[in-house]
Amino acid sequence: MYLAEHPAVALIEVLVNLRADPELLPETYQLIKVEAPKSLAITELSSDALPENWRENRVATQALGDAWLKAGKTALLAVPSVPSPESLNYLLNPLHRDAPRLAVAWCKRLEYDQRLFQLR
Repeated sequence: MYLAEHPAVALIEVLVNLRADPELLPETYQLIKVEAPKSLAITELSSDALPENWRENRVATQALGDAWLKAGKTALLAVPSVPSPESLNYLLNPLHRDAPRLAVAWCKRLEYDQRLFQLR
């Protein structure tokens, strides 16, 4: 499961991964806020720990994620966002023993700002 450190980063991640005609998208998207206790251990992969071409190398980054998942040390893995590398995304292992310590704080339906889909 993918999470983002900020709603704007989550929206950017959705937009860069759209493979559909924006005209076919629903008018709203669902934003879910997940909270983790400060005491929860998080593994972090900084961009310095990633291969030089990490933004284009899905095989290498997926292998790092698979290794984290297999090691089973933490419920969350912090990784830089590809479209916003100064921001973080989090991978959640829902099967980890600490995963139940995360909680959904709220869910909201938000309208897409149609300016996001205008070609210039």
